[in-house]
Amino acid sequence: MRYRDEFVSEQVAVESQTVNYDGETVLDYQASYQMNDNLGLVFQVNNLTDEPTKSYFGETAQTGTLQYFGRQFFLGFTYSL
Repeated sequence: MRYRDEFVSEQVAVESQTVNYDGETVLDYQASYQMNDNLGLVFQVNNLTDEPTKSYFGETAQTGTLQYFGRQFFLGFTYSL
């Protein structure tokens, strides 16, 4: 699990404006299994709960963006000689 605190940034479009970002907690998962002395498997999911990134202008009622990046799944293996 990782947490990013709320922060303030500047966005430049037609004019420069201050953007506030909400804090977010992102949960990841990873499991691995060593099949034998040489072969191992790993499974990983990033952003398991599909946590969005939220921004707003001035107050939370003035939504700037609400972005969902989805979950990412990875499956891999390791092999040593």
